Amino acid sequence: MNSLLKVLHPNRVVEDLNTNSYALDIVKIIMGVAAIFASSQISIPIKPVAITMHSVILYIIAFTYSPRLSFLTILTFIFVGIMGLPVFCKFSSGINYFLGAAGGYYFGFLIGTPVMSALKDKLAENFVNVTIICIIGHTIFYLFGVSWLASMIGLKQAIYSGFIIFIPSGLAKLFVFSSLFSYVKNKGSVYKNLK
Repeated sequence: MNSLLKVLHPNRVVEDLNTNSYALDIVKIIMGVAAIFASSQISIPIKPVAITMHSVILYIIAFTYSPRLSFLTILTFIFVGIMGLPVFCKFSSGINYFLGAAGGYYFGFLIGTPVMSALKDKLAENFVNVTIICIIGHTIFYLFGVSWLASMIGLKQAIYSGFIIFIPSGLAKLFVFSSLFSYVKNKGSVYKNLK
């Protein structure tokens, strides 16, 4: 936890943006925001929170960006959505949507994605470790999402509607990502150039 706090410390973030790679980092953030936006629109409209492709894109960001850059990318996505750009699910935007049923998941993304990114820097990127890292990240997503949702519809209903119902699709996305990423990594992918 201490290492994560150091990574996300405001001074470290400023230092990260003051390097010679500033312009490249901006491009990466824009690409990441665009990818999250696209994944937001691929959804199964169930209530109270739609099933989307968010997690797949967040996995990709976590495993190809640095922890700080992944944090800044999610933060930028949330910020532009709150400010009015229709980047959220079903082209939604604004503070009212953000504070709605899905709000907790966005906070989870903000914390869980850089956590996954930090862990991938410490562990060998084989299938087992990639899967474990993704499970840890997804657990953070759900902890924030279900807790937030519970304040609106009660804990029992939040666990069902905000967690249990997502398990089949979540496991499928996790397995596919872990398999493909491990395969590409073992084939000598150039993904590290994205860091």
